[in-house]
Amino acid sequence: MNAKTKVLLSTDIGSDIDDALCLITMINHPDIDLRAIYTVNGDVISRAYIAKKMINLAQKEVVVACGEERPIGPFVKPYSSGESYYVDNDFLKDDSTIIKNGVEHMAHELTKEKYVILSIAPLTNIARLLREFPDSAKNIEHLYIMGCRFPTNRLEHNLRFDTIAAQEVFNSNIPLTVVPGNICDKYRMPTKLADQMRDSTVGNYVSRMLDSFIGAAFFIKYYNTDVDGIPLNKILDDDAVSAPGVLQKIGEKRYIEAIDLNRACVNNIIYTKAYEDPVMFWDNINTLLSLMKSDSYPYLQGKRLADILEGSVASLRPFS
Repeated sequence: MNAKTKVLLSTDIGSDIDDALCLITMINHPDIDLRAIYTVNGDVISRAYIAKKMINLAQKEVVVACGEERPIGPFVKPYSSGESYYVDNDFLKDDSTIIKNGVEHMAHELTKEKYVILSIAPLTNIARLLREFPDSAKNIEHLYIMGCRFPTNRLEHNLRFDTIAAQEVFNSNIPLTVVPGNICDKYRMPTKLADQMRDSTVGNYVSRMLDSFIGAAFFIKYYNTDVDGIPLNKILDDDAVSAPGVLQKIGEKRYIEAIDLNRACVNNIIYTKAYEDPVMFWDNINTLLSLMKSDSYPYLQGKRLADILEGSVASLRPFS
């Protein structure tokens, strides 16, 4: 992109952490003049709130609008990842700062000047623009699409949720560039940059989203991991503090404390808690890991199980 390229963004922010990381990068990029954000796919109102919240925290002036909720093609249930947990009650009372007719607004903007459009979501907004405002679509200078997986035939997320829209956009005359998902998979945010992100108000908001997203993904992985053919959650729930001789070694009082603490930690590995209070969720996981590694409260296979849990967390973090 050239210096200060005027950009419109189409996003299903909230469904995955990558869109929020993309938006915070665009907000701070010296060569991008982000003019408007259009949400798409499912709960477009909550998605719009997340985008608007980020814009407000960054003290920027960028229009946020709700785009298309449903696909043009056959209905596919939208992927959701806790968007509503990031919506304040005050916003539900007054969402007047969010424009409702996103595609119409996009068309109006394109009647005034040319724009680059970045689509990191299903292509429903762009297909609707082509159908209903074809003259405006001619002012798309270039369309960048995050989607596809080359050279496989497997449908990537952004295409799968509206295949008809994807077909219409790819068959149009819009100049476009595709950045396939398998290329994106090769890149991770540097850990140092992720840590620095927490120093700003908007970065801290995105970091909370990140912690929640990874926590929810960890919950799913935790309940789908077996160790020697036994579900990991069952091992931790039933057999955790049971290393041979542990009762005699640490005494009945500390043994009971260890069992109670273990049970409290295991019982709080809950999907919704990752969104409701990600700080508490991760404090709980870290307490469990410390207990498993401790020589004071010996676990049966404690260090091995801790390695498995830590490996699961590391595999989910989008950092290098």
